[in-house]
Amino acid sequence: MILDGQSNTQTPSLRALFDVTERIVCSDGEIVPQPAREIITFTESGGHKLTLNVNWQGGILLEITSASFTPNGQDTIDMYITGVSGGLMNISCTFVGNAEKEGEIFKTEYSVQIQLNRSVNGNSGYSEITFEYAYLYSESMGNADLSFTFVSRVPDVG
Repeated sequence: MILDGQSNTQTPSLRALFDVTERIVCSDGEIVPQPAREIITFTESGGHKLTLNVNWQGGILLEITSASFTPNGQDTIDMYITGVSGGLMNISCTFVGNAEKEGEIFKTEYSVQIQLNRSVNGNSGYSEITFEYAYLYSESMGNADLSFTFVSRVPDVG
């Protein structure tokens, strides 16, 4: 067997087999399709970006393995899943950013709250990820609603 340019004298790793095999046939004959990994990116009008690493299986969203938030002009921050209930997933993070108030620029701490709905489309049978709400909150600046739009789905090759 030759995988990714390996010569047939080398034994491919189990990871390499999982990466190139669409399904696994178990010893009892059961066929198990491999989850498809994907990186999904959304952007927001204020320049913020949300990135989700997801696993799909047979068109159904199996899990969101990680999420990150990139505030406009700031470094990327890992988000944390704070709750899952009835298909709704809450993710959040906190970052320090610059804010302008009454002509002065100062640093302020922001909390980002995003609620996603993982639902199955009845017509196609495939999963969808939709936003229920997303907002930034700062004690000094108040709330600001975020409106993300779908930008890309990038296959995870590594």
